[in-house]
Amino acid sequence: LFAPRAASAQVALSVVQLEDGAIRVDGSLRDWTGARMTDLGSGADGSMRWALAYDARGLYVAADVQDERLIRNREPGDGDDAVIVTLAMPAGRG
Repeated sequence: LFAPRAASAQVALSVVQLEDGAIRVDGSLRDWTGARMTDLGSGADGSMRWALAYDARGLYVAADVQDERLIRNREPGDGDDAVIVTLAMPAGRG
C-alpha cells in the first residue's frame, strides 16, 4: 500500500547532437530547445519529461520532474526519489 511507485520505459532513445558548448550545466532547460523531450508517466506525482543530447565534450541528460512530494534522506537509500538512467549498447554496434 505504501510502496513507492516507479515509472519505467524501454524505448529507442532520441539523442540529439548539439553544437559544442550549447549546453550549460546550470539546472535550467533553456539550452535544450534543439532536443526532443519525451514524456514518461502522467500527473503531478511521478511524471517527467526527459531528453538526451551530446557534443564533443560529453553526453547530457535533461529531466523536468513533477512530484507532489520529494523524498530525500541524509543518506541515499532505496526509498528516496531518484532519476536513474541506464544505457545499454548492443554488442557489435559500436
